[in-house]
Amino acid sequence: MEWTDLHPALGALALAMFIFQGVTGTGSVDAAGDDWQRPGPARRHRRNGMVLAALLPAVYAAGMLTVLARGYHITAHPTHLVNGTLLLSVTTAAFLLARRFRKTRGRHARNIHMTLGAIAITLMLAQGVIGLGMLLGVRAT
Repeated sequence: MEWTDLHPALGALALAMFIFQGVTGTGSVDAAGDDWQRPGPARRHRRNGMVLAALLPAVYAAGMLTVLARGYHITAHPTHLVNGTLLLSVTTAAFLLARRFRKTRGRHARNIHMTLGAIAITLMLAQGVIGLGMLLGVRAT
């Protein structure tokens, strides 16, 4: 395994973590929307969210370095690049919004966070499909 294989490996790890985050996120909130009623899953979701927030920029940077190391232009795969940039932006917004939960305790911020999370999972799944297509030689653009 070469170091340029780091991006797909980290991407697969991030995909698994995104799915796990979605499961723990929805499992940490009761019907009224209060996460302090179920502290175990909520604590896991908060802790893993910080890891995921650090992992995703690393995956993005590894992708950029892989493209440059293989001698491609940075826009060699524009669909993967744009989707990855959107994914990084949405995930960063969800992470920054989550940092305000303890101060606001409002459902509005939590609903936005959940919506951003659903968008991020969708983008991550699309990113995985696009990435697999690139590995298998199928051109999406």
